Amino acid sequence: MIFFSKTLEIRFIVYRWVMLASVLLLLPVSTVFAATCQSGYISSTVKPQEYSQWPLNSLNSTITATGSTDPDDDVLITGSMTQNGDSQSINGAVNANSPNGGAFFIKQNMLSRNDTNTITYKFDKPLLNLSMSVYDIDREFRFFDYNWKDKLKFIAKDKVGQTVSPIFSNNGEYVTASGNTVTGDSRFGTFGTCSDNDFSSSCKITASFDQPITELSIEYGNASDAISDPVEQNIEVTFDDFCVPLPTYTISKDDGLTRVC
Repeated sequence: MIFFSKTLEIRFIVYRWVMLASVLLLLPVSTVFAATCQSGYISSTVKPQEYSQWPLNSLNSTITATGSTDPDDDVLITGSMTQNGDSQSINGAVNANSPNGGAFFIKQNMLSRNDTNTITYKFDKPLLNLSMSVYDIDREFRFFDYNWKDKLKFIAKDKVGQTVSPIFSNNGEYVTASGNTVTGDSRFGTFGTCSDNDFSSSCKITASFDQPITELSIEYGNASDAISDPVEQNIEVTFDDFCVPLPTYTISKDDGLTRVC
């Protein structure tokens, strides 16, 4: 009798774990791996279909990241791209091959390795714990230099203009990070090149910000050992998750009547 009860108990425990695993598999990725938000914030992300709000070949765009519960959770993202030097860029395309179904695709053709493009995202409210990933950070080896060698600098600011440093993680084997800058590099004996639609971990890095930010810029150029007129190059950018501040309300009395402001 005791053996029979124990068997039923074990079966019940196994059944519960199987059911839990089944539920997790059915949940969207953004739900399972949503940002951990403190009190007064709610987790959100840029959904796959929202990346297409950036028009093809446009240098500017306004993107609405829809909140999960209420329009007050929506985030308005104003995107822009500026060129420094004689760079020629193909901007604003959307890549639907990313793991979450959408990404900003940034392609550029530099006339000088000293040229840069700056992609800037401004948020209409301070976002906490923003986590974003960049893919296809790589290089193409030539004899003693490189046809291109991706170099990206991350510059984030809070609402008063103070700089917030990135925290890098998920460094791919072809990516090196130092300070606020990442470079397409690799260990000795490997070429360090990923294909245009390669969303693997080899050429990926994730940048996170543990303080609220209202602006994020990515300066995209080449390392000094690229050739003087680099070959066409590209990266893909995704906003993985972030915490949106909830609206605050105050309760006051006016002529004996309670009202919410």
